[in-house]
Amino acid sequence: MIPPSVASHAVRRLSRVLRWVERYPAVALAWAVAGVAVLPWDCAIARVVVENPLRGDLRRLVNLSEVFGYGLSAMLIVATAMVLDRRGWRVGWRLAATTFGSGLASNLLKTLIARHRPSAADLSAGVGDTFQGWLPMMTRPGDWGYSLQSFPSSHTATAVGLAAGLAVLYPRGRFLFLLFAAGAALQRVASSAHFASDCFFGAAVAWLVSGFLVQTKTFRGISRARTAEVPSTQFGTDGP
Repeated sequence: MIPPSVASHAVRRLSRVLRWVERYPAVALAWAVAGVAVLPWDCAIARVVVENPLRGDLRRLVNLSEVFGYGLSAMLIVATAMVLDRRGWRVGWRLAATTFGSGLASNLLKTLIARHRPSAADLSAGVGDTFQGWLPMMTRPGDWGYSLQSFPSSHTATAVGLAAGLAVLYPRGRFLFLLFAAGAALQRVASSAHFASDCFFGAAVAWLVSGFLVQTKTFRGISRARTAEVPSTQFGTDGP
């Protein structure tokens, strides 16, 4: 039997997370505004990264942070939650939806706007020169590839989507999950794979997609049910 005080703490944690999720348009807009604000500084930040590379254990730690935003390793995290949580696949598909839905939405945006990655851009030029036009798959089919797929950061979108899903399922770890997502975004900038604004816009996309998904009736079953921190014989309206 779970003590009432423990159940009460878990419910309060979930309520705090849901309040932020319910404000997902405003939060996504805040991330987008941050992206616009940092945009003029993109090339300067990228130059600092190139001229002052991380070293030693800090470099290894930042590089390992990519795990939280890389598709295959994110899939392993989803699978781990599915195995460890008694709710099994009911947890798995919800996590997969916020994680890979966010990543897919970000990848779709890449097909609309071409932007050089910092590793392929002339960082001494203006930030406007990093953008290479609209609909690159149609206008530049011959050279549209990795180097022109900087905007937005799909790794960051995947990481934030995963963090949002985990925060709803396991509210006690919400700050840790967001820290992991921030680490994944930092890795993208530190490796010259993305400009800083790409990561902010990736986070905006992820919060918009994840927030929308969590608000749906299907996902609400887990939001209204008690979380894994408070054992239950039911998962929403489903069976054990």
